[in-house]
Amino acid sequence: MPGVAGSGDCVAKLFSDPHKSSEQEVKDEEAIYGDNADIMAQVKVLQMKYFIAEDTSGVNDEARLCLKKPGTGLWGVCEDYELFVANLVKSEKRAMTADSTHVRNEEEHSCRELKIRAFFSESDMMIGKKGQEYFERCWASSAETRNVIDFRSTTVKGTDHGTIIELQIGPLQEIMKEVKQFGKA
Repeated sequence: MPGVAGSGDCVAKLFSDPHKSSEQEVKDEEAIYGDNADIMAQVKVLQMKYFIAEDTSGVNDEARLCLKKPGTGLWGVCEDYELFVANLVKSEKRAMTADSTHVRNEEEHSCRELKIRAFFSESDMMIGKKGQEYFERCWASSAETRNVIDFRSTTVKGTDHGTIIELQIGPLQEIMKEVKQFGKA
């Protein structure tokens, strides 16, 4: 059922009255479109128009895949996520050892380790807190993992499964800033 509830939330937003919004939605929209209510209403009408025009046949496929409803084996190397992380750590260690330019000091090590950033919504009907805890446990499970992978997770306050990717409240700006800094290094 979480797939239906998650998808239903997105669809409900599309079908909402374009002239009525919560106070937070109005603030968010004003940050993007300015304070012109007519433009915001037109954007909502166009969202609905394009949503209906697009093929939505796979809308719930992601939820079904995550629940492993189609069967096993579809996740490939991530079918057993704990094993996937362990294998990735081994692979990264081999790569670090094989890199003849790799200097073994803390400053150099921090530049060479694989960086994983995970952002979780404050409220998520799809994975819940147990799913978040499991994911974090997989990445931070051993000293060996921590020596090879720089894993950090953040819970983004005020977000849910559908809003975590929104530019104005989600972590996308932070992610892009970090990518930009990485490109300068």
